[in-house]
Amino acid sequence: MFVRTVYADVRTVFARFTMERSGRSITNVEGQTERPAWADAYLAELNESIRAIVQPTHSLCMELQCRLTGLETKLALMDNGRAEYYADENNKIREQLSQLSQSAILFRFCEVK
Repeated sequence: MFVRTVYADVRTVFARFTMERSGRSITNVEGQTERPAWADAYLAELNESIRAIVQPTHSLCMELQCRLTGLETKLALMDNGRAEYYADENNKIREQLSQLSQSAILFRFCEVK
């Protein structure tokens, strides 16, 4: 549904751009009722580019949403002792990731010189 909405908006913007540039409508050029072939080709290419970006992004967002909902449910069902334990584990993991990222930055810095 999002792709269709974006595609419709892109078609509208493209039609306006073409009209502003040429001073006439691409849908009715001197009695012509169809768009020129170059416009159709451009719109098809643009549609494919948008779809190539939107579909993986949409899938990623839906997956993250499902995972977050599941995690929230699990945390809500935990007793306080377990929640504190997992919070401590989470903090340890964050600290390890921070140290890892800092060492990776230092390694890249040392490699450059």
